[in-house]
Order: sequence, then C-alpha cells, then structure tokens
Amino acid sequence: MTQEMDTIEPVRGASDLSPSDWAELESIRSKIALVFQQYGYQAIDVPVLERTELFQRNAGTGITAQTYSFTDRGGTDVCLRPEFTASIARFYTVNSKSSLPTPARLYYSGPAFRYEEPTHATYRQYTESGAELIGCAGYTADAEILQLACSCMTELGFQDYQVVVGHLGILSEFFRDLGLSRRVESLLRESLEDLRQPSDSISDLRAAISTCRGSVDNPSMGITQQVLQTLNQNTEKVTDEAIKAAVASTLDRLEIDYGSGRPRAAIEQRLIERLTRGDESLLLEKAYAFLQELFAAAGTPPASITKALSIIKQFGLSTSSIDEVESIFDTLNQAGIDLSKFTFNPAMGRGLQYYTGFVFEVFSTDETSNRLQLCGGGRYDDLIEKVSGSSSTPAAGLTFGLERLRIKLTGLLDTSRINTPDVLLVNKGASTKYLMEIANSLRASGIRVVNPLNQPPPSSDCIPVLISVSSKEESEQTSLVQLTNSKPPDTVPLDQLSSLISALLGG
Repeated sequence: MTQEMDTIEPVRGASDLSPSDWAELESIRSKIALVFQQYGYQAIDVPVLERTELFQRNAGTGITAQTYSFTDRGGTDVCLRPEFTASIARFYTVNSKSSLPTPARLYYSGPAFRYEEPTHATYRQYTESGAELIGCAGYTADAEILQLACSCMTELGFQDYQVVVGHLGILSEFFRDLGLSRRVESLLRESLEDLRQPSDSISDLRAAISTCRGSVDNPSMGITQQVLQTLNQNTEKVTDEAIKAAVASTLDRLEIDYGSGRPRAAIEQRLIERLTRGDESLLLEKAYAFLQELFAAAGTPPASITKALSIIKQFGLSTSSIDEVESIFDTLNQAGIDLSKFTFNPAMGRGLQYYTGFVFEVFSTDETSNRLQLCGGGRYDDLIEKVSGSSSTPAAGLTFGLERLRIKLTGLLDTSRINTPDVLLVNKGASTKYLMEIANSLRASGIRVVNPLNQPPPSSDCIPVLISVSSKEESEQTSLVQLTNSKPPDTVPLDQLSSLISALLGG
C-alpha cells in the first residue's frame, strides 16, 4: 500500500506563477525595460547572493533585521539581496573605470528577499525593476529620475497615480543642529511614517530610544522626567520658553527646600541646560514638534513649498533643500510633466538609510482598492563611498515593485502574445518527418510553433495561424495555411511558408 504524503506548499511569502501570471509580470517588466532603454539606460545583472556586510553598512537596521542571512560552508557571512541599489553601487565600483560610461545609466530586474510579515501586496520574495543614474549631480538628474518614473507609469497605462516628493536635506540639517546621536536620528528616520499617524508612535519611539541608550548616569533624572511630563501635558510645541515654564512648574510642585544649598535660579538653569543639551528625551520632543509642523505643510506645490520654506526659516535652517525641490519641479514642468499628480512632503523619509537628498514615492490613487505604493527612489550621494571607500559619487535611482503593479493591472494587460504560439500544426495524414521539417523551418525563422505530433491538438482559439498538412500536401511539398476562423485556407509551397507567415503575423 502506498503511503500518502502531504503536499509541499511554497514557502510563506513566496508564490508560484502560472503561465498567465508570468505573462502579466513579464508584460510589466518588458514595458518598464522599454522605457529605460528609451532613456539610454543599459541592462545589467548582479548576484542574488551577496556579502551581508554590503547591506549592514548602508541599508539601516530596519532592512538588515529582515535580511535572509547565513554563514556559508566557507565561513563567509552572506545573504539573499533585500534590494538592488547597494549591489549596483558595488558593481559600479568594480566596473566604472573599465567598462561603464560617465555618467552610467543602468537598469535591472529580478527577485529580492526580506523576511516580512506577508500581507496584501507584501511578500518575502518579490520582483524589482529599477534604474540608477550614477555620476551625475544636480536637480536635472533628479528630474530625469522622476520623469523616468512617470514615463513608466504612462507606458503601463496608469491614469490615476500620485508622486510624493521630499528632501532629506531638511531633516538632516535640523537633526545635526539639534545634536541628536546617530542612533536616535536613525530611529527617527525609520519611524517617520509611523510618527505621521495619530497613534502611540511617539511613546513607542521614546521607549525604543530608552532601550537603546540603556540606563543613564544622571542623578537628577527623576526631576528631568517630571519636567518632561509637565512639558508634554502643557504644550504641543517645544520651545525654550516652554522648557523654562515646565522647569519652574515642576520645581514649584516638588516644594524643594533649598536651604543653604544652591539657589533655585541655579538649579533651574542647570536643569534647563541638562534638558536642552544632555538629555535626548527632550531633543526627541523638539524633533517631534518640528516634524509635526513639516507634516502639516505637505500638499500640492507651490503652496506646500511656500509653507515649508516659512517653517525652515523660522527654525533658522538653510533654504538650499527647498531651492533644489523648486528647481526639480521647474525642470519637470519644462519637460511637459503633469505636475497636478505631484505633492511635496518636506518630512518624507524612506525605509533605506542611504538616501541623502531628494526622495520620492509613487502611489496608485484609483478607487478600486487601497492606496498602494508602486515605486520609490531618490538621491544617494554617499552610498558608493560607503561601499568602496572611494570618493563620494553622486547618484540617484528608482525601483518598481512588479507584484504590486500586477495587482493594480490584472485584467488590463494584453498578454495574449506572450505565451501564445504563432502557429499550430494540424496533421491530416502527413508523416512525422514532414511535420518536423515544417516546424523546424518555421522555428529557424523565429516563429513559435506547436507540433502536437500524435497527441490531440490544443485549443486553437488564441493561436493566430493554423497549418494543415495531409499526405497530398506532403507529396506536393505544400501546406494549407489559414488564419484562425478564416476560410478558405491558402495552399503555400514549403519554401515560401516562413515569409508568408511572418507577413501574416506582422513581422
């Protein structure tokens, strides 16, 4: 008796593709590749297996925590690539002097892997198609990346989509002036999307920062925490005046007996200094207040740019990042891009930590399903230096998620010609040898042929050309050719068959 075995299912978060599924994905991939080629980008490929260090240096803790990594038999720490850009940067450092033009325009497509919780449109194995512009600085290069994204959306047939543009230079300058540690700044960047939502995200972030800092050697921490609690209860905007008021209120409430010790004014000043300079909890509150103002400024340009400009001037920051964004939009406008599809979010972040300048994401906005991110990218001028130790190289790029595009485009793509043969041979009594001769002759001309041999023929509904061959045609070295559902067939000599069918197929 044979023992029944359980069916082996795909790994969770990975999917099989049927012929029709694959045809849809391939249609999307080829349309995107066509646009990349039209802009002068060259196709390359990089290994699925990379050294783990490549992503640990650059991607940020959020991505590296999701990486499929292991030690191979040779003792090397390796991983399945979680994204492509770091691999492209590595490729560029190896090949830039020998085989690549300057600037280098490169594109790619293939699978990537992250250990995420699988949900709607989120997978552990997924397909990316993207492009990188390396060696070209400035807003015109940034505008080319955005124009490339819009051209791909148009080629795919999207009418309803939104492009959200940001610039990390705004936050970088503010965090630098604030004096945040790199760890806290990294946590803030990774939490930007959560902090935008009305939730307990700021409390969660405080807890994460407390955990990563460990215990703090500060004898007055009990008082400073009470000051912070007072500050949070009494003000929505953290300013120097609000800090002074919170310190005074806390000391009043504690009814401290100063006796012959330090006067109250000195204690107040010491607490203010500790809070504003040495305690990252307060710095976090300041950063949170700044972010909330930036979030509120998001919207359609130029109004959103004007609001953001007012905020950064209020905080004494440089306007250079806003100036770059304005130049990008002006260049897009000159290129004829529809700016009504664009919004500006001055507090926008990306999950990957290597971005340095402008960033963007493309979302679907149709009414048939939830808003879905389809593409993202930006400028990463420091990545190649981090990968190779060489000098800084300007670079920008974009990436599309093909599975997400397929969700939005299912039923809208014409995939009939991708997996469908051009010709079906129908045997009406000819020999196998003659059928093989016809099939091989057509295939040598690039025509796709199904020869069912002695098996029942497949459905011919979608196959454009039928060739019937009987013993009579074989003796005359001809065949009967007809378009599907078109009668009567034409008798065609064997030596003219390939050219006729190519003409019928429009080749």
